[in-house]
Amino acid sequence: LEKLGEGGFGKVFKVKRKSVGNIIALKVPNLDEKARKMLKREIKFWKNLDHPNIVKMFDAFENPIPHIEMEYIDGYKLNGKLIRDLDKYPKPLNPKEAINLIKQIAEGLKHAHSKNIIHRDIKPSNILLTSNLVPKITDWGLAKIGAKSTSTIAKALTLQYSAPEQISKGIIDKTTDIYQMGIILYELTTKKLPF
Repeated sequence: LEKLGEGGFGKVFKVKRKSVGNIIALKVPNLDEKARKMLKREIKFWKNLDHPNIVKMFDAFENPIPHIEMEYIDGYKLNGKLIRDLDKYPKPLNPKEAINLIKQIAEGLKHAHSKNIIHRDIKPSNILLTSNLVPKITDWGLAKIGAKSTSTIAKALTLQYSAPEQISKGIIDKTTDIYQMGIILYELTTKKLPF
């Protein structure tokens, strides 16, 4: 029905299933070897996550081209403008509104962390917004299972939101996601990044 976004990861489309007629989002990653590995990893981790603050992944397929079927998030209308993610949401927010959003994001991360899944790339563009202003974490392509990891994908990191130990030593654990969430809170309330 329409293209929702495009970037280094590939493309995301709003589509209507012919069989049942429901609206979903379809993610088509770039087809190089790295993207194929990320797709397989994303499927493995994302399928285990079922929470109101995490975008639901329905299924994934290798053919006819690799793609992921996921929950379509409609976006939040503000002053007649459709805002699909937290990156586009007007800032600064009053502290009460910012804390409400961060609390919901924290609940989604708590669920992922309870399954020992670390996102590793929490940033405003990875927080989609529903019509009721419910934040939902998406893009689990860099997710990692385990308490600590020294394998990081430096090129895929968003440096402004990365934890210092994530950049300097490649150390990733649950606190990495918490640090990134703190950067988002700072940005929501001040309209700027701390570093």
